[in-house]
Amino acid sequence: MENIEKNLEDYLKGYSQYKLDEKKLVDSEILEKSESYEIKSSNRFLTIISQFKKIFDGYDKVLPYLHLDENTKLSLEKKRDWIHRLEQEDFPVAFLGSFSAGKSTIINGILDRDLLPEKIQSTTAFPTIIRKGSKDLVVIYYIDENAKVSLWNQLCNEIGIKIDKNLNKESDLEDISEHLKRIKEMVSEYEKVNNQIDSKPLKTLENLFTGWHNDKYKILKKSIELSELKNYVEGHEDSLFIDRIEVNLEKLEVPENIVLVDLPGLNVANQRHIQFTKEYIQEKAKAFVVCMKPFQLLEGQEIIFLEETNRTNPTILQRSFWVINQWDRLNQNQKIEEEGNFFQKIQQYNLTITRERFFKTSALNYLLLACIANETINQTDKLKSEISNLDLIKITQTNADKISSEEAKKLLEHQEIKAFSYFRYALLDYLDNQAKDEFLTNAKSELLQVIVILKKHLEVFDDWYKDDNDRTREIHTIEVTRQSDIFVKCLKQKIQEFSFHVRDSLKIDFWNNEHTIEVEKEINRRISQLNKEELKDKLQSGDYIKVFYDRFLPIVEETIKIHVILKEKLVFAIEAFFVQRLNKLLLELKDVNKDYLPERILNNLENLLSKRDIEMRLNGLVDYLFFNYNDELNRISKNLRQSQDISLEKIVIDGLEEYKNILINFISNLKEDINKYVKFSVKNHTEYLERELLGLLEEEKEHIIFQISQKVNTSEAIKFEQNKSDIIKDTYSTIKSISNEL
Repeated sequence: MENIEKNLEDYLKGYSQYKLDEKKLVDSEILEKSESYEIKSSNRFLTIISQFKKIFDGYDKVLPYLHLDENTKLSLEKKRDWIHRLEQEDFPVAFLGSFSAGKSTIINGILDRDLLPEKIQSTTAFPTIIRKGSKDLVVIYYIDENAKVSLWNQLCNEIGIKIDKNLNKESDLEDISEHLKRIKEMVSEYEKVNNQIDSKPLKTLENLFTGWHNDKYKILKKSIELSELKNYVEGHEDSLFIDRIEVNLEKLEVPENIVLVDLPGLNVANQRHIQFTKEYIQEKAKAFVVCMKPFQLLEGQEIIFLEETNRTNPTILQRSFWVINQWDRLNQNQKIEEEGNFFQKIQQYNLTITRERFFKTSALNYLLLACIANETINQTDKLKSEISNLDLIKITQTNADKISSEEAKKLLEHQEIKAFSYFRYALLDYLDNQAKDEFLTNAKSELLQVIVILKKHLEVFDDWYKDDNDRTREIHTIEVTRQSDIFVKCLKQKIQEFSFHVRDSLKIDFWNNEHTIEVEKEINRRISQLNKEELKDKLQSGDYIKVFYDRFLPIVEETIKIHVILKEKLVFAIEAFFVQRLNKLLLELKDVNKDYLPERILNNLENLLSKRDIEMRLNGLVDYLFFNYNDELNRISKNLRQSQDISLEKIVIDGLEEYKNILINFISNLKEDINKYVKFSVKNHTEYLERELLGLLEEEKEHIIFQISQKVNTSEAIKFEQNKSDIIKDTYSTIKSISNEL
């Protein structure tokens, strides 16, 4: 601080010397020194840009050979953005602060002119970018169609949270007018039984709808006079549709390429502007000024964002200036308390600041006196009306509104006012002499982080490639192992997918009413075609006479073959579902690479995936299902014994009819059990196949590797490995070289 004060005393000997006009500020020796610094600075920028590009050119080449997780790749891609930031000639200085902290007034003070609007309400409704230009010009940029959609969705989500409803569009075809109408109806219904919600988001949505297709905003940008800029505050009729404001000043007395950026606070209603502020701080700005006001130091979203920024890139805050504005409003005890509160917050959130860049000022008092000294105070009614707020009784007996230009220049050197001069001088001096160096240091730090990550992943390859011996045989072995792993992994994947899809499909029923009807028709057909005379002859001849009643049904059963009918229908029922899947799996396993499968493994696969085993399971299932069927047959035999006085022909006819009815009824009642046990059988067989097939691949792995070793062509692998070796060695050499340079 002592150095700043000493330099400033020299700097303030004459107010006109305070300007950054080289003809008035410096002599030719200083100018020559400054130009030399700029040349050296430019060369350093070109050097670090070249280093970044070389590192990322190498990274792009070796990326296919590195097994980087997504988070690492994302982190590296973010650091690639530094190339763009370094290539920008502009050097943006971002002013961040909460509601009414006085960012605009501070910038006006730095410019020594009443440029940006100042009001009691939140004024920086839009990001405002100030740079040197060939003439004074203000350009208003409007949001594009995508930004309108984003804002619409944000407002819908905000309203939806308030009424606990999903207010997204029902489809892409829903017109926004219909969408808005539906939202208003849902809000109205909600408010009939609940308290009224905050109406601002809905009104904003209505305003967005009203202006959506307004020709005024379709041009995307328009130019206005510098004097009109003060009208663009919160509440301006265009405010909802403004993306940003860019101000070009012919006479901008700040160091070359410096751009001042007045950012919206983090507590504004427009989420797009909040996002703009965050991204600008973290990705675009190269220097920073954090603006605060007493009794509201680093609160709410502001401190949360600063803590997050400090965690991800602490150098951002280390390059920052910290300004408590409106310091003149405090008494001595309040000043002591607020300064203590500031450093307590800094310690609490582990923020690192440079003490020499912490200032307590009154930007408005300085600006008023500077404009009086410049004789520009009468050019703005707003600023002129603030003169009465100047409390100068303890400094001079002259009324504030009667201060002359010369008196104002002297008052600028007064201790009560000079604090802002210290800040202004320190900031401009920093931007002129140190900011670029610190930014370059930050860039080097980011580049070193990239180098550390890449080194870590490339060192393994470097050890491998150091030895230049012929590695043809080794490469062959590696390629065989690689191909084997890929081949076996692919086979296993197809087996596991088959198993998963079969189990997942077991929700359907295999046996339905149509299958039952088909069996009933087949039973009717076979019974109707039964030769009754031949049946009577068998029952009356030989041993059949002795066991007439007991043998009736076995003879019929042997002819009808109900077991066979049911087995055939069951096999047919699961043919489309399961057997076809078995055949498909076998073809898929062969198609992976038939040349890599030894003959005996192919035979084993064909054997395991044949329909033989599932048919055996179904045969056993049918036997199980017909276990209780014998009880029904015994009931028929008992009924026949009770009909001894009836003729044989009548017994055959009645017996067949009863047999048919009982059989059809029995089959109809089997539907639930058939589905239950077929699913159980298919599931068990699928799991059995999965175990057997995976086990087979493990058991035969050595034979598969041997087969592949006889079939694989390693010439391409050797060529690939040589190319990979050259790329990795070149990249690693570049990384080490740049690491040493840094």
